[in-house]
Amino acid sequence: MKQQPLRILHIASGDLWAGAEVAIFHLACGLAADADVQIGIALLNDGELAARLRSVGIPVHVFDEQRHGISSLLLQVRNLIRRLQPQIVHTHRGKEHLLGALAAALVPGCISLRTVHGGIETLAGRRPGFRDVIRQKLDRFVAGFQRCAIAVSVPLEAELGKSLPGMPIRTIVNGIDRKAIQAAAAQPCGPVTPGRIGICFSGRLVAVKRVDIFLAAARTVLDAHPGRYVFYVIGDGPLRAQLEAQAQELQLGSDCMFTGFLPNALPLLNRMGVLVLTSDHEGTPMVALEALALGVPVVAHAVGGLVPLLGSAAQGKLVRSQDPAGIARSIIETAPPDRPTPAERHNLLPPEYRIENCVAAHLALYRELLAGTPKRR
Repeated sequence: MKQQPLRILHIASGDLWAGAEVAIFHLACGLAADADVQIGIALLNDGELAARLRSVGIPVHVFDEQRHGISSLLLQVRNLIRRLQPQIVHTHRGKEHLLGALAAALVPGCISLRTVHGGIETLAGRRPGFRDVIRQKLDRFVAGFQRCAIAVSVPLEAELGKSLPGMPIRTIVNGIDRKAIQAAAAQPCGPVTPGRIGICFSGRLVAVKRVDIFLAAARTVLDAHPGRYVFYVIGDGPLRAQLEAQAQELQLGSDCMFTGFLPNALPLLNRMGVLVLTSDHEGTPMVALEALALGVPVVAHAVGGLVPLLGSAAQGKLVRSQDPAGIARSIIETAPPDRPTPAERHNLLPPEYRIENCVAAHLALYRELLAGTPKRR
């Protein structure tokens, strides 16, 4: 008798096209390629993630969080689970954890788990306020309805062990489809400054990413080597105006360009000499995996999943301090002597970050959960 397919429903926000959304897309595509898996995706926003999932034929169910309150969303998610009868409900991020965990608990025979893609961003170096404490208590309550948490890096697993006591936690690092990355990177690229080596940050312009440090390091590099480098800030976010003002104060001028959000930033990344990440904390950032898959070395603050990822000198350099001068030195030491062409690049991505390994690890965990393990303590 033919084995019934494993039915999985992922629940995510889909409001952005950032690291977590990229990770979800790669995982969903990998799961959908397995003939023994039946996958659906529920999103709270009809954005870039929804469009990309539809383009590859993955079923998408959108419940617009701008039009519905939390009780209405919970009812709709519960009804979807009743209709699709998934065996596994897999949630991503806070609001989705709440909706997925509670809705799954209302449907017999349904198991839910979560992935935590990064540390708590809301604090950004300050002491937790009343809302933060309430949010954390609510999340801990919701976690009681879930069987397991996935951390995308070993340091994040240790952090979750403190915030979610009693919950089994597994580390499954993010994975990417290198061939898909290379194909997307081969698309036409916008204009780049000729004759200069490109240095970029790519990600959301939010406090935790510390783009202010990237800009300060850019000033130091440009002072040391005028006319040799050009800097790019790829992405958008609430701090864009503030960061553009900082760039103006630093007199970066045409040596630093803000691209805004790019639906496909890979062609530009493919023409960079170095990717720089100066975050306060990270999980396993997808843009770092993309850069390495394209042969672009990474200079990064030594936090989270970046530490095991950047294990060799060829892959870039880990910086223990967020001091802009030290980051500037690492950029200069890591950057190629001449502006590289994509054809001259070699894959720098460690094999354990391939999407096949990520998918296999998820499927193994799903089947463990269905078999009754791991159990909550």
